Amino acid sequence: MPTCLPRVGRLILCALLLGLFGTVEALASDPASQQIRDQQRALQQIEQHQRLQQWQRRGRVDSTVESTTSAPPDQQCWAISGVRITGNKQISSADLEQHLRPLLPSCTGVADLNRLLKAITELYVRAGYPASRPYLARQPATGKPLEVVIIEGFVESIRLADADLPLSLRGAFPNLLGRPLYLPDLEQGLDQLNRLRAYDLTAALLPGTLQGGTQILIEPRAVGSRWHLDSRLDNRGSPLTGRHRLSLGLGVDSPLQVNDDLRLTLNAAVFDAPGQSQGASLYYSVPYGPWTFAVNASQLSYRAPIPDTRYTSNGTSRFQGVSAERVLWRGQHGMLSASTRLDHKQLQNRLDDSLLQLQSPTLTTLDAGVNLLWLDAGLWHGYLGIARGLAWFGADPPASAAAHPQAQFLKYRANLLHVRQGPAQSPWRWQSELNLQYSRDVLPAIEQLLLSDDSAVRGFRAYSVAGASGAVWRNSVSQPLAIPLPFNLQLRPQLSLDLGWARLTSDSPWQRLAGAAAGVEVSLPGSRLRLDYQFPLYASDRSRQALEPGFWVLDWSLSL
Repeated sequence: MPTCLPRVGRLILCALLLGLFGTVEALASDPASQQIRDQQRALQQIEQHQRLQQWQRRGRVDSTVESTTSAPPDQQCWAISGVRITGNKQISSADLEQHLRPLLPSCTGVADLNRLLKAITELYVRAGYPASRPYLARQPATGKPLEVVIIEGFVESIRLADADLPLSLRGAFPNLLGRPLYLPDLEQGLDQLNRLRAYDLTAALLPGTLQGGTQILIEPRAVGSRWHLDSRLDNRGSPLTGRHRLSLGLGVDSPLQVNDDLRLTLNAAVFDAPGQSQGASLYYSVPYGPWTFAVNASQLSYRAPIPDTRYTSNGTSRFQGVSAERVLWRGQHGMLSASTRLDHKQLQNRLDDSLLQLQSPTLTTLDAGVNLLWLDAGLWHGYLGIARGLAWFGADPPASAAAHPQAQFLKYRANLLHVRQGPAQSPWRWQSELNLQYSRDVLPAIEQLLLSDDSAVRGFRAYSVAGASGAVWRNSVSQPLAIPLPFNLQLRPQLSLDLGWARLTSDSPWQRLAGAAAGVEVSLPGSRLRLDYQFPLYASDRSRQALEPGFWVLDWSLSL
């Protein structure tokens, strides 16, 4: 077929497209868009997994530095006139005096002095400086202030217990040497090392050879293979290219010995698929102190016959991106980080040799946001961000018609995830997630919030609903079966209920969906099988009888 069709041919193509996709929002589920959505979702899962993993591996600092605080051995009592503190830089004198003043009675004895020194040590520990120690500068005297000198200490050395490990301590702890030991910085560096699957490391704090010095020894609890092989099989693919998809991933930890992470993934449609779909993606990340930098690239293509016609649908998608994330604050119960990423997305969908312009945008987007991870009555993870379409790197120009999708857009996104788990004797789990998006612009299909998806409202796959603004609320409750099974096998039945709202533009009516799922998760060390029966409950523009029938969803992952 020639690429330039006569007017009659173009009208036929338009009629075919309307028959295939039905509504404008259904364009969000074309194969090329679905491929990029899968890549974006995979990147989000990697980033979220790394944040959650930091909390699963907390408490890996073993402090063996002995307290050297002391008070005079006699039992004399002194009527001291106050406290004079020197050597403190990390905690102000005003804060110290405020906490210490109630600990000084009118006549201070040895027990009171010991309580005071212990209180100073505890203040520094709570502030994140476990190696700081207070001392009495001289013998207390009646009528004179008590002189306390604080040695806040410094990190004398950082070393690996196994010098052959291909890890970079300079990249993990760039600003620790020579400074007072700040526990959040030490934990941050450990997190960057432990994000690699091959390593489970802990830190021991040892007395230094110099006064006030602390030596940090990084010790491995477990060391595995640096090479990893991952596979995944599911039936969530496009009906045009084939429902069943297989992906194979190869990863290596610290290939350049800078705590970096490299992953290559290949995927394709399998099992006598009606069409063809194949692609490859590359992900690389490297940390430096509180920063994590990453690049990703993927290219996918598909070809599939259109049912009951002589036409063939084919296309490609290309997705490249760079990102940076920085930890802004971390404490005993939470962590706050800021992230930004720049993406370039190019989609091409064709009917035979004719390019479908509406479904073939080229976009450059800039995202920025903040992430909060918090532990209080369960785990909370929140994200608040903004995304803008830019006219960079060959992005499409502004659309001439206001009703057409705009490559230069502005949208806001928010996400809140809550996971709560029962006690060990009854480890039920409730997971609730809320996704929000708002935009006043007419968005390209790939930028819309897709409601009818396994990662959104479960129970819909033949009927597509998406919009520039919307919300998705997902809820799942599960409980492992308390029965002994061989090979550490665990069965976890699960019930799910999802709700979704979306509208295509600010002038469009709201569309609402509700869906449910019932299934089971079967897990082994390194393997997980999820089998769900999903079914629709409600669609605002369809009768109950017109809803699609329920269907089974299979998702099997294996890691070696």
